Amino acid sequence: MPQTSTCLWFDNQAEEAARQDVSVFPDARTTASTHHSAGAPQREAEQCGWLQDRFGLSSQIGPEQLFDMLQHPDAARRQRVMDALMGMKKLDLAGPQRAFM
Repeated sequence: MPQTSTCLWFDNQAEEAARQDVSVFPDARTTASTHHSAGAPQREAEQCGWLQDRFGLSSQIGPEQLFDMLQHPDAARRQRVMDALMGMKKLDLAGPQRAFM
């Protein structure tokens, strides 16, 4: 079975919601979480590859390389990748890759 990596955005109760989502799928696990401060810029539902379903759940499916960059131990690199993503509507991996270097 192919492996799927999803990235979910929650405005509150994120850890509780993530535990619930992971409980639904066999062998599912949470690999990383990022917390943003109250002053962090808000995104639109379609920004940087995010989609919002009819229930209001926002999700993002992206290339594995992107998630690898966002989990890198170097905080400055992770921030540059996030900054590059936040400026996009359609996800283009080349931009975050340039920012990562």
